[in-house]
Amino acid sequence: MRRQGGVGSVPSVVSDAVVIKDDNLFFLVPPDGQVSTEERHAYGLYYRDCRYLSGYQVTLGPDISLEPLLSPENVGNEAVFNLYAPDFLAPNGHVISKEHLQIEWVRQVEGPNHRVCDCLHFNNRSLDPLEFPILFQFDAKFEDIFVVRGERQKRKGRVRFRPSPDGMLFCYSGVDGVSRKLTITCTPKPNSRAAKMVRYRVTVQPKACFTLNVVLSIEESENQPTSAAPSARFTQLQSRDRLTPHARPWASVKSDNILFNRIIRRAILDLKLLRSSIGGYRYFAAGIPWFVTLFGRDSLVTALLTLAIAPDMTADTLRLLACLQGQRVNKDTDEEPGKIPHELRLGEMARTRQIPHTPSYSTIDATIIFLILLVRHAWWTGSLNLFMELQENIEHALTWMNTYGDIDGDGYLEYRNGTYLENQGWKDSGDGILSLDGQPVQAPIALVEVQGFAYMARFDLADLYRRAGKSDKANQLIREATRLKERFNRDFWMEDRQCYALALDANKKQCALISSNPGQAMWTGIVDDQKAKFIADRLMATDMFSGWGVRTLSASEKAYNPIGYHLGTVWPHDNALIAAGFRRYGYDQAADQICDGIFEASIEFDHYRLPEVFAGCERKASNIPIRYPGACHPHAWSAASLISLLESSLGFFPNAFDGQLRLVRPTLPSLINSLEVDQLRVGDASVDLRFVRHHKTIEVEVLNVNGQLKVISEQ
Repeated sequence: MRRQGGVGSVPSVVSDAVVIKDDNLFFLVPPDGQVSTEERHAYGLYYRDCRYLSGYQVTLGPDISLEPLLSPENVGNEAVFNLYAPDFLAPNGHVISKEHLQIEWVRQVEGPNHRVCDCLHFNNRSLDPLEFPILFQFDAKFEDIFVVRGERQKRKGRVRFRPSPDGMLFCYSGVDGVSRKLTITCTPKPNSRAAKMVRYRVTVQPKACFTLNVVLSIEESENQPTSAAPSARFTQLQSRDRLTPHARPWASVKSDNILFNRIIRRAILDLKLLRSSIGGYRYFAAGIPWFVTLFGRDSLVTALLTLAIAPDMTADTLRLLACLQGQRVNKDTDEEPGKIPHELRLGEMARTRQIPHTPSYSTIDATIIFLILLVRHAWWTGSLNLFMELQENIEHALTWMNTYGDIDGDGYLEYRNGTYLENQGWKDSGDGILSLDGQPVQAPIALVEVQGFAYMARFDLADLYRRAGKSDKANQLIREATRLKERFNRDFWMEDRQCYALALDANKKQCALISSNPGQAMWTGIVDDQKAKFIADRLMATDMFSGWGVRTLSASEKAYNPIGYHLGTVWPHDNALIAAGFRRYGYDQAADQICDGIFEASIEFDHYRLPEVFAGCERKASNIPIRYPGACHPHAWSAASLISLLESSLGFFPNAFDGQLRLVRPTLPSLINSLEVDQLRVGDASVDLRFVRHHKTIEVEVLNVNGQLKVISEQ
């Protein structure tokens, strides 16, 4: 994901930020639970790309701040902050010791109710009464998230403020015709109010507790239609009052290693935290704080990497993106018929066309990944229902691949520089795709991994068409995939470097950089068998493998930068796909090295949470992975990558149509010696499995099967 506009002025998101989220409402705060009313920052209460609350401070009197005793664990929609106040002089002249007053602040975000409920307990731990003032200060500017990120908004609405007996009301009349409100209600009623502040004067008896409740309620309503609003299709989608029936429980994972269990627990908690919805359809938001929205590529890849444990998210994601599939040519948003969108924004700037995300379609690969995910979902569920339901969308996507996606008719998928994004693969930063001399590549650009995605989509879709009784269509797709594979291995292979090129430029000249992209191509099966070993060896060489993971770009390249967004950093999801590719071609040892590196990196990050990306610095030079400045955390791809790496290690190959689950050459990460996976769903059946290491082999035990399922272990 590309950082857009005003990069130098984007407020930093500190690594210890606490995220509390439920559905589309999230609160981002520092470890003390408060939001500064003065300094510029990214903290606050967000909903649908608008920061409703930008200030929320609690002091004892005008200047005694509350300090955190510890940083609360991020566990979903609730957090508990334990605070204290340094020694201070109360208005009655008595000194209140830091050991006498303990504050417990319980915060719960209720997404469906569009509110945050705070409960502050002031506990007197002393033997004497404590008398002190409490001051709350609030602020709300209703900034679009792009303004928070540093971009300039040309047209903006008006904020109004009104006090109330038990709090205050902030109202915003947007230029997009939407009225947004933030109501703050305090219980019990404050003793006094002034401007955007409320005051209490309390006395807490010995060993007693005084409790305050603060409720932040948000409201959003469209006052009048606006021609600048998103398309009618999306408006209809928003108006749906459907919620998907509660999904079945996710599969669970537990090992004999407490650190490994914490890593997996954190990944699953983060994935659940990032669940969001539009029109009742659930999807994985890309990352917090900047990307809490629908991203075609990100939401699809996350669903793909987590299919083994959370298949219900996939159907919703596919249906939602199908609703937004391109219908016309629009150069402002890069929309084309059949194309799956890249990014959808719902805030004031999007609704007034100050940014093109209504949605934007600046992606070369989301359409293909849409098809790949649909096939994988069918293999796990053993059902053609979704395939038949989305048949029209599938045909439109295939047509796009052969027309708009193939700009010059040479059989490769290419992209032009878009209106908003110059590069439209997953490395979509402005300098993400470079030539050997470090210069920008002339478009149209055909990326190496994108051709692999196109091959996989066609080849795998043929299986579903054949099962649906459409053999002619299946045979056509196989022919197209076969021809593509032949051309690819001729045109992208660099004999002198024994690797595939990063891309082909407008003149079909190879961009001869050594990058991680060919590893993703291996995952798709487009790589010739005799070339696979060269790719595995090349990506595991010291200039590519940092010790923590495979770098996006070789350290020997001129453009290499270990903290460049796509120029030498390590991306966990990239490594998960590379490891899956290595496993596909039988290079299990290399895949195991990647798996171990990423899991061991997870141990070193706060709360065992993998960030979006981290620096590509050599592991020997630093015994801990180095953060990338400004990386999102939690991040959907990164959390999902741990699930995918484990799935690759265990060798899951589902065939729910035939009631089978193959376990191909199962291994275990080096951190653990035994692992149990419970409630793994294949079709209508579920299975509990145990994997135990015995010297150099892995013993597989089927603990329980519900339904008709045959488990086949292939050592």
